[in-house]
Amino acid sequence: FFQDWPNWLKNNYLDFVVIMNYSKNDQIFLQNLNKIKNIADISRIMVGIGCYNKNKKQIKKQISLAIEHKFCSFSFFSYKHVKHQVFSSFF
Repeated sequence: FFQDWPNWLKNNYLDFVVIMNYSKNDQIFLQNLNKIKNIADISRIMVGIGCYNKNKKQIKKQISLAIEHKFCSFSFFSYKHVKHQVFSSFF
C-alpha cells in the first residue's frame, strides 16, 4: 500500500478510505483484507472490489468476504463492468 492512509485515518484527515483490493484470486484478496485489518480501523475502510477481472460468482464471494470481515462497506470498479456484469444479475 503506497500511501499513508493509516496515518491519515488515525489523524482524522479523512472520514474513510476505499482500498483497491482488485485481486482475481480469492486467497490473495483475503490476505489483503487481513493485512488491512492489522494496520487500521476497518470501521472506516471500504473495500474496492474489481469487477473487470472476475465472473459473477467471484464478485459475490469477495463481497461476502468484505462483509464477513466487518469492513464498513465495499465499492465496485469499474462502472462499465458493474453495469453489465454485476447489477444485471443481482437484481
